[in-house]
Amino acid sequence: MINKFKRIFDKSLEFIINKKKLITSTLLILLVLISSIIIITNNSAPVLSLKSPTNEITYDYKDEIVIPVTLNKLPDNYYPAANVAVSFNKNKLEFVGIKIGTMEAYDDYDKSKNEEPNFKIPQWVYNTDVANQEGVIKAMYLDTTASKNAYCLDGFKKKEKDTPFQLVFKLKDSVISNDKLALNIEEATFATISGNVDKSTISTKDNYGKLKIKNTEIKIK
Repeated sequence: MINKFKRIFDKSLEFIINKKKLITSTLLILLVLISSIIIITNNSAPVLSLKSPTNEITYDYKDEIVIPVTLNKLPDNYYPAANVAVSFNKNKLEFVGIKIGTMEAYDDYDKSKNEEPNFKIPQWVYNTDVANQEGVIKAMYLDTTASKNAYCLDGFKKKEKDTPFQLVFKLKDSVISNDKLALNIEEATFATISGNVDKSTISTKDNYGKLKIKNTEIKIK
């Protein structure tokens, strides 16, 4: 009788131990999965996006069409130079120009003086005539001081200060209903001072930190 009770006790104890091992293993797997998701999320590349118009666009629409160019994140660094090239259908769209965005850069900030920085929204340089001839907008920002007027993390906030600039278009008479006018980022770079050495520059080009893109289209009703 005692031996039978001992066998039952041993089997019960073995079941409890195995169950505890299973629970422990499951918890460890869950912790690893959660950690992996957090790491992947934190290390994901920034995305530069062209935002679709929020209002309905008809073939006879005469007002300006504004396309915000936005970043979803900005790695912590100083970016004194940037360039973005966007292609469009020059037979259907007229490129009007660029409006300032919401993303801020330093305003003549000298880090060596240990002062509180001021910020400004910079204007990008472009050539309207060349863009309409080629069907490609080539926009550039250059801080000639190399850091005093650079883009930086302090001037960035997602959904509030995340738009370097906005593209402005008007429809041409050749547009018809159901047209889908593609806007594509051909290349983009936000360059740091040491980017060629430590790969801290983010770019769509190879051999730099990765910058992903998200294109859009203007749908004509």
